[in-house]
Amino acid sequence: MFLPEEPTADWLRATSIALTFATLVVAGLLALLDAGAATMVMVVLSVFFALGVVFPRAASPTYRAYATVLRIVARIVRAVAELSCFSVVTAAGLTTTSMVEERGARDSGWTAKGSIAPDSYANPFPMPGPAGAGGWVRGYARWARATHSEWALGLVPFLVLMRSAQETQDQGLRGEIYALY
Repeated sequence: MFLPEEPTADWLRATSIALTFATLVVAGLLALLDAGAATMVMVVLSVFFALGVVFPRAASPTYRAYATVLRIVARIVRAVAELSCFSVVTAAGLTTTSMVEERGARDSGWTAKGSIAPDSYANPFPMPGPAGAGGWVRGYARWARATHSEWALGLVPFLVLMRSAQETQDQGLRGEIYALY
């Protein structure tokens, strides 16, 4: 979701093409709505963006502004997705689903673990069927149904959204790497 800090000419051209196409689409929609002045502004803006295809370095300020806006939007998307996840978990807890067990005020949630057969340590919670059948999504859905935690399925889209809006870490070497040698 994020653009490189130091763009190559290809990144600058690609961003120029994308912005040109987007502004032309908006100009077409405005033309359908008979918004003359706004349509002309969008056409002029699309010509400005199209210049970046021919002269990539001229598109550098536009690219940097676009990257900044993209980071701000990603932060907002991440915050909304986190808030939505917490809301789903809170709602599930307040409605006393299987996630929360009722217990007395002085009781703890700790339960003693019984002994299991030594051959079941490889997978202490085996599911029926072949291992890995259908991928992790089906396994997760099976688990949610088996434990009466269907609400957990509502978290998956938000978690995917949070992951896609996450900034990647810089893969370069840090300054204190010399301490390893």
